[in-house]
Amino acid sequence: MVSSNNDGKRRLPQERSENPPPMRESDNDRRIVQFVYRYRILSQKHVEMLLERSPSTVQRLLRRLYDHRYLERLFLPVTTLGSSPALYILDKRGVSMLQRMGIEVETNLPSKSLSSMFLDHTLAINTFRIAITQACQRQGYEIVRWLTDHDLKSDYDRVKVVGKQRAISLIPDSYFQLYVPERGTGHFFVELDRGTMTTERFADKVRAYVSYYKSNQFEQRYRAKGFRVLTVVDGIGDKRVNNLFNAADRVGRIGRRFWFTHLNLIDTSSVLTDAIWRVSGEPKRQSLL
Repeated sequence: MVSSNNDGKRRLPQERSENPPPMRESDNDRRIVQFVYRYRILSQKHVEMLLERSPSTVQRLLRRLYDHRYLERLFLPVTTLGSSPALYILDKRGVSMLQRMGIEVETNLPSKSLSSMFLDHTLAINTFRIAITQACQRQGYEIVRWLTDHDLKSDYDRVKVVGKQRAISLIPDSYFQLYVPERGTGHFFVELDRGTMTTERFADKVRAYVSYYKSNQFEQRYRAKGFRVLTVVDGIGDKRVNNLFNAADRVGRIGRRFWFTHLNLIDTSSVLTDAIWRVSGEPKRQSLL
């Protein structure tokens, strides 16, 4: 998309307005900046989902937050259609806004020098996170806690696996706790798969999770008895879901702990209640709750 400055000159998406009109911070502005901080990297589509506003409204809000340096823009590589989707991270005035709101902002924020692989991975995780968070809100459930891979990389466990000389680092892509009234709290790890590892390496990861459970390391860290591992495939075909499902099944004696689906099947209405998940030990697809 090419827009115009106040003087009528056309500008590219990565160019800020040289003289943007004065801006008074609104509630929507503050919400967007908080969303971007919480999720670290968001697309316009993500912001539309979170803010529940029209594309044109969100585009206008993001444009002025960018022009006034509350947000910075990143761009994925140009696609075959010729478009280059804009992604948003915090900029200096956004950090100042959060600090004025009493939010302690961490120093290790995303920068503009991020690989396309990292961006694709983070966007897919955020798509899943937003869908399941909004689904819980609509059902009267609660995401009590969410840890990102950034959180988990700062403090993780190493797991001993039979047949391996060295302990394996267990660093999920996310971890969350889901509270359902009258049923209690469930514990979930999320693995986002984009087809970059062999099925044998994935099977090693399954073995690591099994050892993590049996060794009581999970119970000691999270003060809980059990967990599920949700593997979400993105960027490749549905056949990959079956391949990972079969690789987990070959490990054996893993119960119903490992769940698999494709990101294309996930949205707010489906993620909790539709039978879109392949589950280890089950012949038919299941719903998460």
